[in-house]
Amino acid sequence: MLDFTDYVADLRALVDEHHLGEGRYARWSTRCGGAEPAVNPYGCADAVNILYTLGELPSSEAARREHMAALRDLQDPDSGSFDEPTHRREHTTAHVVAALELFDARPAHRLHFLEPLLDRDALERYLDALDWSRPWPASHGGAGVAAALFLTGRVSHTWLSWYFDWLDAHVDPGTGLWRRA
Repeated sequence: MLDFTDYVADLRALVDEHHLGEGRYARWSTRCGGAEPAVNPYGCADAVNILYTLGELPSSEAARREHMAALRDLQDPDSGSFDEPTHRREHTTAHVVAALELFDARPAHRLHFLEPLLDRDALERYLDALDWSRPWPASHGGAGVAAALFLTGRVSHTWLSWYFDWLDAHVDPGTGLWRRA
């Protein structure tokens, strides 16, 4: 039988090491060679997801409000995006929106920067423009758009069909990766 006790303890320690108070978390710590820790949307969302995975998502109303406020405070009110310099804005936005979903919450502002993609032609142009020769960042963009719009209730099943139809039409049957042409 596998014993994950030490691994779980390491995860708890990792979350604690990045905790800056009141539901706020850094992405990098000085121990990892990072600069002085600063609140970061990716760090906050990571912490929420790890706590959820460990079955330790805060349950008190005050702690839940702190986490939701910390996440929402990191949203750009004009564009609606959550930005972090090491990831695509679509991916970071989806990551934070998914963390909010764990609290049955949504972002404070609409995801204005994604709204043009509610149109099928615009969505397909966006997916066509991703550099699928680099599957990691391309999939972060494509999946981020779908996850963020779906979790915020902005897309219908018809829109999801457009999205998955495009993916189905561009998948390489030999590798399972997406390709163009």
